Amino acid sequence: MQKRKIMKNLLIGAALGAAAFYLFKRSQDEGGLDKMCDEMKDYAGKVKRNVKDTWDKGVNQAEYVKERAEDKMHTVQAKVKEAMK
Repeated sequence: MQKRKIMKNLLIGAALGAAAFYLFKRSQDEGGLDKMCDEMKDYAGKVKRNVKDTWDKGVNQAEYVKERAEDKMHTVQAKVKEAMK
């Protein structure tokens, strides 16, 4: 009984594997894989561009905050020097 169950599962797995291979091969012959690869390449390019833009915006914001902090620091230092006179 156990051997029949194993054989049945093996045959089902082989049939599913053959069906998957057939669908894959058919998709490849019809150019579906090329289209999918092109779409993934375009998507990866967009993601890369968006990550770079986000990174650049973060760097620009950090530089702006640094400049504002330095400006405030110089203003406070000038007021302290003026008060010390």
